[in-house]
Amino acid sequence: MPDNTLHPPRGHVHYFDYLRIMATVCVVFMHTAAECLRSTTGLHWELLNICTSFAFTAVPLFLMMSGYLLLSNPRTAGISFLLRKRLPRLVLPLASWTAIAALQLLIARENLHLRPFLSMMVQSFHDPIAIHLWYMYLMIALYVVSPILYAAVNALDHNGKRYLLALIGLVTLHAIAAALLPDRLDKLIAFDLIGKLKIYSGHLCTFILGWYLGTAEKRIPNRVLLPLAAALWAVIILGTRFLTLQNGEYTSTFQSQSAGFEVVFAACLFLLFKQNANKASRLLRAVPVVPLCLPIYLMHNIYLARIHILGHYPAGFRGVTAMTAVVLVVCYFTVKTAATIKPLCYLLTGMTYQDACRTCNWVYTFRNIKNLVTRHSNES
Repeated sequence: MPDNTLHPPRGHVHYFDYLRIMATVCVVFMHTAAECLRSTTGLHWELLNICTSFAFTAVPLFLMMSGYLLLSNPRTAGISFLLRKRLPRLVLPLASWTAIAALQLLIARENLHLRPFLSMMVQSFHDPIAIHLWYMYLMIALYVVSPILYAAVNALDHNGKRYLLALIGLVTLHAIAAALLPDRLDKLIAFDLIGKLKIYSGHLCTFILGWYLGTAEKRIPNRVLLPLAAALWAVIILGTRFLTLQNGEYTSTFQSQSAGFEVVFAACLFLLFKQNANKASRLLRAVPVVPLCLPIYLMHNIYLARIHILGHYPAGFRGVTAMTAVVLVVCYFTVKTAATIKPLCYLLTGMTYQDACRTCNWVYTFRNIKNLVTRHSNES
């Protein structure tokens, strides 16, 4: 068992609440804008490019938060806890939303029969049926190795942590160089060592970087972080614009979520929120969005696909913004309702019904309203 005296219990990480909400909005916007970025031109494309260049920080931020929460928690060392508690919270919702995505596809193809459904479910063991579910496959893989990672990173001394950061930096700088150099010069940086260090396509580095940033005690001044974040955002915007014009089609090399500019940009945002927004919010307590971010993520692209099947696509920047808002609202109320129905709660949200009643479902909301009315009545 881990020695809890070395790692005292961690309180609630308030700045993660804001980062989760921001990253959830970003990922919905990013997927809603995907088709427009391939077909829109002019001012609308420029505005979408600006917003999606920011939105692509979503996956690195999610990975950094998960990396910190897992690798700083002594319970991560327990394999039994992993198998009994953590993995089912990912695997069962993934299976449920995969089944929903499969049913939707079969209905659209007018082929709703048992055999093709089972075939699609078997196929999902190899590839996600809905493209956004790739992230859940990645998280399950990271959770599986998390006890080993926990033991490894927490055994490092100061020099070991610096060495680990240097390796992460090497992978990140390689991705930055690959984005900046013309394709004909790729051979100059095609180092086999760096290719092998990009474990889980480079996402492992981002995962561990979250632990490093979350546990780091040194504060980086805002006057350094803010200009750096702005400069990185500008480079991503301009680099994406340049490559898109050069290739005659939308090219997102600078917006890579696995390594490079977006990861460094996300790291700046992580530290800015850590240093400036680590306070509780009454609004988030009253409107409990944070516990529902994962099921909103799991549902949003399936709902978007349904909208597309019905022939509705956003037109331009305003259309993407409006559809993003609609998708977020519909997904929020849908998963909040699912969390209120006991047989569906764990399957669709990964939360136990008791946790949902304590944090986010309609039982929680109505209980809070009742308590508020009672308190006002007593005061009057």
